[in-house]
Order: sequence, then structure tokens, then C-alpha cells
Amino acid sequence: MFFRKYEEIMGIAFPMEWRQSVSQSFGQYFKDKLNFSAASIQSFGFHHIDELVIIISYVPEEELKSPISLFISKDLSEKEKESEREFKKVKDSVLDVAGIILKDLSENFNDIEYLLRWTEYDFRKEKYFYKVTRENIDLSIKTEEILRES
Repeated sequence: MFFRKYEEIMGIAFPMEWRQSVSQSFGQYFKDKLNFSAASIQSFGFHHIDELVIIISYVPEEELKSPISLFISKDLSEKEKESEREFKKVKDSVLDVAGIILKDLSENFNDIEYLLRWTEYDFRKEKYFYKVTRENIDLSIKTEEILRES
């Protein structure tokens, strides 16, 4: 569903504590750069067999406004899949990439170019992929849950 490789699969969600911690960290860092009087940051993380995806969304409180969601994907090596320590390093590096891209986006927030296709991004000799959409991640998750129950 959110994956670059596995579009029909939702994957395993990261724990709520992780989501809250990341959302708070990004919110604190970007509070001077973005208008948080009428919006918040939400974060989501999922992994599948050999891919990790982290999504950071800038969510306006106004229901008629769509969020801006940044998706970051990274392929997992065998080492990263087998070692909890290596997996944590990958999560941290994906968050670093998200921070860099969000910083660039926040400088021109009103003129964001939405990228519906995955775009390659090199960071520290590793390949990452990202896209920027208007997707409401909470709504997509709820829709997927309803469809699974049917």
C-alpha cells in the first residue's frame, strides 16, 4: 500500500511510541519553519520483507485542506534484515533523509512540486527513494482496515 515494491501490501507498522517520538522530534525541529498554529506533524513507519518506508505528514487542522506527505523508502540488505541493531541504523538514516528533504520543502512550502512517482536520492553512498503527495495517511490506513474486514 505505501511500499515502492509492494503496492497492495500494508506491511508491519512501527509501534505507536516510535510514531509519537518521531512526530514530536520533527515538530520541535520544524516549529519555526512551518505554521503549526493550524497543523501538526504525523509520522508512520512500515516494513516488509526487504523494504522499509517512513512517512512524515504535515497535517492541517482544517478538514478541507489535504496533508503534505513525504514518503521515504529504503531497500534492506540481508544484514539489515537479520540484525536489530542494523535495522535501527537504517531507520535512523531514513529519518535523516526525511529531515533533509523536509528542510528543503519547508523553505518553499507554498510551491511544492508533488512527486507521485518514486525518485531516487543518494545519501552517504546509499540509495533511498522518496515521493511527495497530498495523501491523508490516516484515512488510507482506515480505508485499508475497512476493506480487509469486508
